Amino acid sequence: MTINAETKPKRPRKWWKRVLKWTMRVILVALLFAGIAIFIAYWRSTNDCQRQSAAPTNPMKAVVHCEYGNPDVLQVKDIEKPAPDDTQLLVRVHAASLNPLDGHMMRGMLLARLMGNGLRKPKDTRIGVDYSGVVEAIGKNVRWAMKYSAAATARSRNTFVRVPIVALR
Repeated sequence: MTINAETKPKRPRKWWKRVLKWTMRVILVALLFAGIAIFIAYWRSTNDCQRQSAAPTNPMKAVVHCEYGNPDVLQVKDIEKPAPDDTQLLVRVHAASLNPLDGHMMRGMLLARLMGNGLRKPKDTRIGVDYSGVVEAIGKNVRWAMKYSAAATARSRNTFVRVPIVALR
């Protein structure tokens, strides 16, 4: 057995292999954390159907859906009349219509769930986005509406569109 004084020089490791290896590790860890976050958000998703009292003190009729599904999940219930905050209006609805958005929200289409409507159960249990009626209450920071004025409205998360109704005879 002879000992060779000359050792083979180590082949330098290619830098791109190291970068690729660490990039893959970072991506896997990020996917793991995203999966955990989605799992927690899914199981914490709830709505106010369980909190509704049996006999509201100031009732109003509303069509609600506590679960996603076909039209069989819709129920007409007496719920507590909401009080508008500083930037909201309360409208007594006289007429309502259906549009495709109502169906997507009721069935819980994936895009509707990802837009913040609730992963497992709908956050907003009321259904319908197009309606017309009379303004009943006004928040103190709302400047463009008058109490008891007629309005056609479209409800969404951050906007409230009002179009004056022309009286028809």
